Amino acid sequence: MNNAQRMPSRYRVNEWRSNKLHRVALILLAWFICTDDDPASNFAAADSPDQVDCTTLKGKVMCGYQGWFNCNGDGMNRGWMHWSRNRKRSSIGPGDITVDLWPGVSELHEILTLANVISPWTPGRYRNQQEVVRHPDHYWKLDARSYWEAKLDYLPVVFPGFSWHNLKQGESHLGEIPRQRGEFLWSQIVAAKRAGAEMLYVAMFDEVDEGTVIFKCTNGPPVGDGVHFLSYEGLPSDHYLKLVGQGGKLLRGEVNDDTAHPPSAGSQSDERISAVDSIRSSAAQPAINDLSAQSRDGDSQPLVLAYYYPWYHAGDWSRHEYAGTPKLGTYGTDSPKVSQQHISWCADHGINGLFVSWWGKDHLTEKHLNLGLLKAANVGRTQFALFYESLGLLDAKDGKRDGVCDFSKPEVLNALIDDFQFLATRYFDHPQYLKLLGRPVVGMYVTRTFRNFTKEHLDQVRKAIDSNVYVIADEVFIGQQASPETARHRPGIFDAHTAYNMFENINVRDDDTALTFQSREAFPIFRTWAKETTFIPTIFPSYKDFRGHKPLPGTPADFATLLDKAKAIASRPNASTPPIILITSFNEWWEGTTIEPAEEYGTEYLNVIQQLNQ
Repeated sequence: MNNAQRMPSRYRVNEWRSNKLHRVALILLAWFICTDDDPASNFAAADSPDQVDCTTLKGKVMCGYQGWFNCNGDGMNRGWMHWSRNRKRSSIGPGDITVDLWPGVSELHEILTLANVISPWTPGRYRNQQEVVRHPDHYWKLDARSYWEAKLDYLPVVFPGFSWHNLKQGESHLGEIPRQRGEFLWSQIVAAKRAGAEMLYVAMFDEVDEGTVIFKCTNGPPVGDGVHFLSYEGLPSDHYLKLVGQGGKLLRGEVNDDTAHPPSAGSQSDERISAVDSIRSSAAQPAINDLSAQSRDGDSQPLVLAYYYPWYHAGDWSRHEYAGTPKLGTYGTDSPKVSQQHISWCADHGINGLFVSWWGKDHLTEKHLNLGLLKAANVGRTQFALFYESLGLLDAKDGKRDGVCDFSKPEVLNALIDDFQFLATRYFDHPQYLKLLGRPVVGMYVTRTFRNFTKEHLDQVRKAIDSNVYVIADEVFIGQQASPETARHRPGIFDAHTAYNMFENINVRDDDTALTFQSREAFPIFRTWAKETTFIPTIFPSYKDFRGHKPLPGTPADFATLLDKAKAIASRPNASTPPIILITSFNEWWEGTTIEPAEEYGTEYLNVIQQLNQ
């Protein structure tokens, strides 16, 4: 036994401090609280609400302050730079940080009792609201109880989101932990309060480089050489400051914690994007759950979306025959566990989001979307947008069902507006709703069936819902729709164009496969549209439907070829966004276009997608 082991504990603590601290870099949060003999304590008794009682931290929300950045045009002429040992580098890399061996921590608890406030650093420990809900029971409540018993104050740390995109030079997604328009931060504040927190530390006030900033920010932040910053997604510049202020009221019991979002921190109506601003807003910065934010700076790799159908009843798939045997069996899309597995498969294999078929507010797809996909514990791993089934929803609104949506009839436009008002109210502000250029995305099925439809009709929809919705039109097809010059709705009405399923039975040859058919019939049309419009190509792996059409077999190898073809022609919605590929479909089992894992082919189609951008 050495001398240090024989020493009383009070000496061993000092010995640990004197002999081992030189080998360890400790980051300390130093809290200065005014005492009666401190001149600053004069502020403690002030009656003015603008002055702060410095004698306590309880009932307060504190915020970290970095102050370590260089900026473009700041007089130092160094450009943007985040702290590191190597000041010539704008990011931290090998050789910039030294990690030494940590000392033994058997006496850590005794050392912690020398402090007044304990504040464990938690940013990154949870990444979405579902994980936030679980965190207090596993950590905050247990920590708080033990520290309170030791007569120590407990200071949980909360953060609005996170990004290492700049620090890791694009190797990490911009907005890696999404801010979700403040909902992520607010969920932590509420969870901490319910866990018994009396004070909070917000990380951080000014950390713009790591995306944890809460101070006033523009929605059009400057962009430096290889550097990108997150915007506030069109929110008022003081949105997060108001949110944190509301958090202080929550700690002090001035407001209740049974609200999902602080009312005083909501968007101001005069700062929303109106339909009149539709053109100017196309240059806006992407939102954090924006697809464009998932692409690395300057990267031309496409993002992948897949059509998703929430219309299956568990154990009863008798409406049609279906091709293939799902790994999950004849599941129900109203099951959160089924949806959780679907999301995991997609996220693990490179599918960035799901285009969800929507047949109306009273339809099964609406019910199952909310019972299944949106209740999945891992919904934060994906984004979703709604695919508006136009023909089924609008065809009969003019009094007859004839395969045409006639907008010369006011009933048709009114029905469209009513549906979009429902979508905007219910979904567009969902933290996982898919956006492009900060605008909620909606796909519209077979817009080529629209008659007497103009851009003014779409502008009326945008004005009615007070949202500059980004519309992707299923306009492209064989025949008249093969070219923008002859199409019923030419460029200028919709934001982007696609073709849900470029299948025409009469054009299928006896020896065709999905690859040969799409290569011959679809891709020449895709290339024509891609030259003149923002075009999102759609491919299907195979086709075998219940109607008796000619089947188109496929293989994972053929599907890989189709993906490469689509990647070559996919156009960017904007210079700041990546190209996009759509896949028909993830789980349309009644038309045999599925890539969902099956007994017949396992995860082979998903593996192909995973390899696309490697």
